[in-house]
Amino acid sequence: MRGRIIVVAAVFLALGVFSVEGAEWLNYSRTCTVPHVAMQGDKVWASIDGGGAAYIDSMGNVAFYTPSDGLIPTEVAALACDSLTVWFGAEGGVCSFNGEIFTTYTAENSGLLINDVTAIAIDGRSLDKYIGTEKGLSVYDGVEWTSYTPYNCDLASPYVSALFVDEDADEVYVGTDFGLSVMNITTGLWRQYKVEHGMVANRVSCITKDDDGDIWIGTYQGVSRFDGANWYSYTAGNGRLCSNYVNGIAASSDGYIWVATDKGLVRIDGSISLFYTVAEHGPLGFTSDNVLSVTCEASGKVYFGTDVGLFVFNGSLFGSYLSAGLASNFINCVTIEDRTTRWIGSDGAGANRMTASALDHFDNLNSGLVSNYITDISSHIEAGKQFEWFGNRAGGLGQSGLSIFDGLGWDAPAPALLTEPSRIIIESDEDEVTIDKWICTPNDGVYRTDETVPGAFDHYMRTGGDLLSDVVHSMAIDDEHLKWFATGEGVSIFDDTSIPVTWSTITTADGLPSDDVHSIVFGGDDTVWFGTDMGVAVRRDDRWTTYQHIDTAAPIISDAVAAMAVEQIGPTCLRWFATEGGLLMFNGTDWSLLKEANSNLPSNNIRDIAIDTGGNKWFCTAGGVAMTGSGAIVDPETAFTVFHSVTPATIASLLSDDVRDVMVDRDNNKWFATDKGVSVYDDADWTHYTVEDDSLCSNDIRALAVDGIGRVFIGTANGFCVVQDGVVTADGPYLAGDDVRSIVIDRNGIAWIATARGVVKATVRHDGASFVVYDQATTHGGLPSDCILDLNIDNESYS
Repeated sequence: MRGRIIVVAAVFLALGVFSVEGAEWLNYSRTCTVPHVAMQGDKVWASIDGGGAAYIDSMGNVAFYTPSDGLIPTEVAALACDSLTVWFGAEGGVCSFNGEIFTTYTAENSGLLINDVTAIAIDGRSLDKYIGTEKGLSVYDGVEWTSYTPYNCDLASPYVSALFVDEDADEVYVGTDFGLSVMNITTGLWRQYKVEHGMVANRVSCITKDDDGDIWIGTYQGVSRFDGANWYSYTAGNGRLCSNYVNGIAASSDGYIWVATDKGLVRIDGSISLFYTVAEHGPLGFTSDNVLSVTCEASGKVYFGTDVGLFVFNGSLFGSYLSAGLASNFINCVTIEDRTTRWIGSDGAGANRMTASALDHFDNLNSGLVSNYITDISSHIEAGKQFEWFGNRAGGLGQSGLSIFDGLGWDAPAPALLTEPSRIIIESDEDEVTIDKWICTPNDGVYRTDETVPGAFDHYMRTGGDLLSDVVHSMAIDDEHLKWFATGEGVSIFDDTSIPVTWSTITTADGLPSDDVHSIVFGGDDTVWFGTDMGVAVRRDDRWTTYQHIDTAAPIISDAVAAMAVEQIGPTCLRWFATEGGLLMFNGTDWSLLKEANSNLPSNNIRDIAIDTGGNKWFCTAGGVAMTGSGAIVDPETAFTVFHSVTPATIASLLSDDVRDVMVDRDNNKWFATDKGVSVYDDADWTHYTVEDDSLCSNDIRALAVDGIGRVFIGTANGFCVVQDGVVTADGPYLAGDDVRSIVIDRNGIAWIATARGVVKATVRHDGASFVVYDQATTHGGLPSDCILDLNIDNESYS
């Protein structure tokens, strides 16, 4: 009997790239988008949109780094270099690279505030790292971490969008989405700059300093220059920029300021601005106006990233790096030949071979590919030589069949196999010695050969009594050497180790939700997962579990789901659903239903859910508030701590049992909206806000929201109020519609208020509030209806 089987298989995707070794791939396309560039001595580092990074040395050599090398496995959002290391920031934290080893820092293993990193700057004197996040600024001195937020310093906003260390002035400039903050590194004192001081806009995108000591601030409404006393504006309106949408800014050693915009590159020289665009400088090699980033070399060269690659400007001509991309964006498959070589198959443009320094293209004109339509690629070593097997379907002037490449020459085993391969599986033993090659087809069953360049095949079909169907989508091989084929009529299992060989089947009669099976995966816990056209089925021993878009096994008790919350308990993710018929909890496998009948829940009508900083869950109901600790319910009959309104027999708590909304503020206070006012609980005492005591607009509370500096917005049936430090300011009845239905606050601190008569944009400052009304009637309008029930602000776009 042969040893343990190891399957080496290419992975099929329709429009993307995936690695069986992990979430590794950059989203390479015909053009390579470069959002960030930075200098490290004579090296230029560039991040690549979709994940990964590259550097170019002084000789022009290019090297790529991906998560398989240790780079953080999400798209790089920030990039900075010191003389020793390069630092990458991303949604998953921050990591450093010293030329050999990647080290990752996250909120879980370090003092980083949060894993969503947005900007990085390095103090060249101390090598302290300043790391901007969506919740504030983290500083790492190599040993200890220090955090700065709007709650412990004069930071304009928790969302840090740009950073710059001014070593001469011993200051760090922190750009946010609501202004510029400056910290003196030695004294720790802060100051702020905003539009009212002279900036063109509050949302900062980039910062640099020129040789004269002036600070340049890029925004999405132009550029501001500050000389320490006066502000100067550079915009498209005054002719100094080709666009106000500024992505990057850098100062060169020859005194120029370079500005990257979405409509070209700008060079500012005193009172003169020179625009570099495709229209004007295309013949010199400038190929994209969408400039995303810019940095300057000491020699005077300017490097800038665009949506078509990384470019360098030497003062007269533009050269390109990383701009040669894939032959096609329609990617069918990819395989990994070794640690640095990837093969990528396209649908109509042949294949690309990607190495650390090159991206080669093969098609049916310059190679032995029988077609440019690549259905699958599989790589293996046999007899000491590396082989790539390409599945081809007919298209253009090509034909269906196999193409085989040994690194030097090409072979096509025609006419023995002229059908279209949909999946190629290389079967190897435990010593990684190739045994057999299995070829699945979409309409001709399965072929098998043990030859390097096959001349004959074993052929398995439905007509021979082997397969359930000649439509074979994929296959998998288990540890017992059994071959599992996913077909259009169920699963066929082939045991070629027994004498005689045997076939068995799995169909809907056994537990599959559908016989049209597309994929099979073996889990590490003795489970087998089947992907079908009607959901996913999991078999463990003889027990089946089915997951579908509409799970009939789930206790769906109401289509009206008012709120949801997700709780992570170690490796388990609990999902909580508030409905009109009770509380649902799903742990990834089983559903639990909690109601008045089987628990001490005060009401089946659940309105809202919030999880506080201690992991406690708070459920608003039509009969009061229920609270339970972290984790799943253990004893439903005593699971909840219940809070009711004031009665002679209870301690004063809620103003009313009719609780509509709950919100947890930055101090972990719980705010409850009721029909008789607002109740606030600090885990020990209760505070109430009403019309009678605190000048609320109305006791009929509809919505709650809190902004980045701790102000609480209260929406009522008669306008809205703001509570700050316990003081209530009433801004209604004034709105276009006094009946407030929803409030959300965007990153700029602007409150958007949905009413029964339109939407109001409220900018609340210390010196008053300003309002803009959007409805069907006004010029700001265009709403299909003035009755707005709810609002949601996306993470990137603001009006």
